[in-house]
This record gives sequence, structure tokens and C-alpha cells, in this order.
Amino acid sequence: MRRSKCSRNWVSRLKELDRNPVAATAKFIPIPIPPLTEQRCIVAKVDQLMILVDALETQLASSRTTAAKLLDAIVAELTAA
Repeated sequence: MRRSKCSRNWVSRLKELDRNPVAATAKFIPIPIPPLTEQRCIVAKVDQLMILVDALETQLASSRTTAAKLLDAIVAELTAA
């Protein structure tokens, strides 16, 4: 009995589902992709946010350095007596 291409594909997918159900199921889930212009807007926004994150990380490192120096100064002042 000769099967159609469609039925062969279906049988192939069912066999794959038996081997690896999670991966095979993921292939059947449609994932919507936004239009290219919207993708570019998303990338631009992520780039802006990454610049902000970088600035905040720099500020945090600077604050930690200042706090460490302040702590050292307080300890030195208290132990100098």
C-alpha cells in the first residue's frame, strides 16, 4: 500500500513524537513573529535599555567603592583614639 506524502509526513511526525515528545510538540506550536519594522523597534528599545543598565552598573560599582572608602575612614577614625 502506497501512502501519500502527507500521510508519510504525519507518520514521521508521530514517530518523532514517540522518540522525543517535548521537541516534537514544540515543532507543532506556531510562534508569531512581529513584522520587521516592529522587530527593529524592539531591538532599538533593548539597546536603549542596555545602555541604561550599563550606566547603572557603573554607578553601582562607584557607590560600592565610595562605601568601602567611607567604612575604612570610619574604622580608622574610631581606632585612632
